[in-house]
Amino acid sequence: MPRFKKIIGVAVFGATAIAGAVVAASPVSAAPVGIDVTISETIPLTTGTLTDGSIPACTSPTVTTFDATATTYGSLQVFRGVKEFDCGGGDTFTLRYAAATSGCAAYDFGFWRVTGGSGEFDGLRGRGVLIGSYTLDGEPGDACNNNGIDDRYIGVLRF
Repeated sequence: MPRFKKIIGVAVFGATAIAGAVVAASPVSAAPVGIDVTISETIPLTTGTLTDGSIPACTSPTVTTFDATATTYGSLQVFRGVKEFDCGGGDTFTLRYAAATSGCAAYDFGFWRVTGGSGEFDGLRGRGVLIGSYTLDGEPGDACNNNGIDDRYIGVLRF
C-alpha cells in the first residue's frame, strides 16, 4: 500500500496513530525528530503563536502565514498556504500546507512539508499531517462560525 494511503487510513484513528504512521512511512536518511505542535491563529491568517509542544532549536517562534488561499468545490473547502517559523538569530524555516474540510465541520485535515530553511535550519527536511480545530473567540467553533483556528502539526523533521 502506498505511503499516502497508509497515512490517510490512519487519520481516522487519532493523532497518536498518525504520528506513528508518519515516522514509520518516512524514508531513512538523517535521524528523524518527531514533532507535535499547535499553532493558534486568528482568521484571516497572518501571525500565529506556538501554544503547545516544541520544535528542536526553536522554543518560541514567530509564525507568519503567507499566500493563504481558500478554494470551494461544492461543500468542500480546500486551504493552502506557506508558514514561516522565525526562531531568531537568522534561524528560520518554511513549510507549505494543504488542508480540507466539508460543510460546517469543526475540524479540517491535511498535510504539510518543509520547503526551506536558513541558519540552524539550513537543509532541514520534514513532513507530516495537519489537524485544524476551528475556534470562535477562543472557544470551539466550526468551519461556518469561526474567527480562529488551532492547527496541530504532527510529523518528523530531519536536520
